[in-house]
Amino acid sequence: NGMVYYNGEWHLFFQYYPDGVNHGPMSWGHAVSKDLVHWAELDIPDTFNAALFPSEDGTRRHFSGSAVYDKDNTSGFFKDGQGGLVAVWTVAGRPAGMSGGGSQRQAIAYSTDGIHWVEPDLGYDRVYVDRDGNIHELTEKQKDYYKNVVLSEYNVPLAVRDAEGNIIGTTSQDPLNNSAFRDPKVFWHEDSKQWIMAVAGGPLRFYSSPDLKTWTAQAMQDDIITECPELYYLPVEGTDEYKYVLSEGGRWYQIGDFKEVDGVWTFVPDTMNGPTGDVPLRLNMNYAPDAYAAQSFYKEDGRVVMVQWMSNWSYADNSTVRQPDGSKVTLEGIRKMLGEKHNGQFTLMADLSVVRTPEGLRLKQTPVAEYDQMKNLEVKDDIVLDDKSNPLEGIHSQQFQFEIEFAPEKGTEKVVLEVLKNKDYQTTIWYDVNTGILHVDRSKSMAAEQAPADHMQNGTWFKFLEDYTAPVAMTNGKIKLKVFVDNYSVEVYAGNDTIVLTELVFPYKDADLLNLYAVGTPVNATYSFATMDSYRKDNTDMRNLSGTLADAKDQLERGQGNYTDESFKALQDAYKAAFAAAFNPDSTQDSINLANYALTNALTNLRANADKPITVTPEKPTTVTDIYDSTAKPVVSETPAQAVSAASVSSEGTPTAAATGLGMTLATAIGALAGAVFTNRKRREQE
Repeated sequence: NGMVYYNGEWHLFFQYYPDGVNHGPMSWGHAVSKDLVHWAELDIPDTFNAALFPSEDGTRRHFSGSAVYDKDNTSGFFKDGQGGLVAVWTVAGRPAGMSGGGSQRQAIAYSTDGIHWVEPDLGYDRVYVDRDGNIHELTEKQKDYYKNVVLSEYNVPLAVRDAEGNIIGTTSQDPLNNSAFRDPKVFWHEDSKQWIMAVAGGPLRFYSSPDLKTWTAQAMQDDIITECPELYYLPVEGTDEYKYVLSEGGRWYQIGDFKEVDGVWTFVPDTMNGPTGDVPLRLNMNYAPDAYAAQSFYKEDGRVVMVQWMSNWSYADNSTVRQPDGSKVTLEGIRKMLGEKHNGQFTLMADLSVVRTPEGLRLKQTPVAEYDQMKNLEVKDDIVLDDKSNPLEGIHSQQFQFEIEFAPEKGTEKVVLEVLKNKDYQTTIWYDVNTGILHVDRSKSMAAEQAPADHMQNGTWFKFLEDYTAPVAMTNGKIKLKVFVDNYSVEVYAGNDTIVLTELVFPYKDADLLNLYAVGTPVNATYSFATMDSYRKDNTDMRNLSGTLADAKDQLERGQGNYTDESFKALQDAYKAAFAAAFNPDSTQDSINLANYALTNALTNLRANADKPITVTPEKPTTVTDIYDSTAKPVVSETPAQAVSAASVSSEGTPTAAATGLGMTLATAIGALAGAVFTNRKRREQE
């Protein structure tokens, strides 16, 4: 909620109940980031803190909403020549002394730093209409409750008074008079030079304003029912064209235009030829169940970055449902696995655009490029996939990005990637060549008795242990997939990022294996695997080792050539040891540094034993930590490298600087690496 880019920082507010993992008196939590990757969580702002509203005054809960950068100070809230942030959100609940239907309204607040907010007194004259139609003046406490409300619910309308101040009528600010009146999304509409607000929770409404304070009703589109509406203005890639995309809560979307129809600003969707004539073209935004309530950052330069709540109402909370015989049963949700501390999580951030496909215009959701900085160890290869070998053998990870492109042959039945795998369970991502269907199957991701319960929501069964699918057409005879796995989540992108499947998973701690294969005729493929765990404090940095492994692999694939048997065998051994260290959960930064140093030396020694050697020797590190940095600064020598004395090894199994100040031999380095890993594993077992 309230997502906005301001003064070099991304502000992300989010609905948050700090006293439980269930839905409760919702506040707005707050986090900020400079790069969309590393986030600092701040305190709940007072304005959005439900706990600070006295219970004797009624209820005040903070539902969905948005924030904008009012750069030209259209609101008048800021100093001359300066702008600031204005938040528009739904306040739900009732002040004391009111009853009846309708309890959702749109309020505003402003801020110059995104942390401290002011709720302005707008001075609107409102009254309260009770269940029997009687009109009441607001009490002073009720007036204070509504002081910053710009659009009130239908039974708290604006008063119409005569010259003496007597009430002679009322004006509802919701022409539909529908109690589902929430989730305002505000954006600047350049064509009409005004602010536009989309509101729904039920039927979709549009409003316009010159100043963020006074709003005029535009189109009331009650044929579109949704929560969390949003209207994106997006470029069509490869053209000068732009299109509007209406997000229906992140579950579906429609592409079209936003224009005046009969004097009111209206979303006009593109249509398709249906059984009864032209009907709006309504498409899946996500084909799996765990992406909802999509919101995007308001950013001046037009970049649209979207994120979603990664969960599903069917199992986000424990639910009590009535059985056909009248009895009630409690269906356990994700707390069954995560306990009373896990409050939920978000999907990946995605840049949005529109692309032209053979089927027509489609929304493209591309994980933001900022995630590339999280890539740690990378492994790439061109391979032939069959059902006899696993090119990902030896890779262990529950946090990674995997990309693959493959070209099915005649007779290829399917290409399969198993992730979060142990001997009994896995999540399976596979492409059925014959049907053109992509599967993300978590039906065997965990034991059935431990999984969240299935139940119906709005007439649809959402099952946790289920295989979710999407149609994906080949492009030039190829399929390309992007897979992000991060402990509890699997997110798959296909079809040039126009097809997305987002799923929660709850793997066992030992489920860190991967398996990649094809069924039927073998398939040529190119893949890239990258661990994505470098942002965590207790993880090792393997970026340099990643490059050294790639160099060594390239050298080994060229074959022995005129290198000696001994040096080529030493490179093979060093490569295997370094690869094993990279995916050993017991590896430390020291052991990774040592693996990189040993492998670099193996490459050096190999090249020194050619017919016309040119030796590349890393500068000698003074400490084991320096091993990591030193490999980036090779020194070229005209003579073969000489054997160097062994380094001393500490009692903990960690290599230290050699007493002579020299480096260590290749054999000793590999041996010390194995000793360090063994000692670390033994220490962990003892702990």
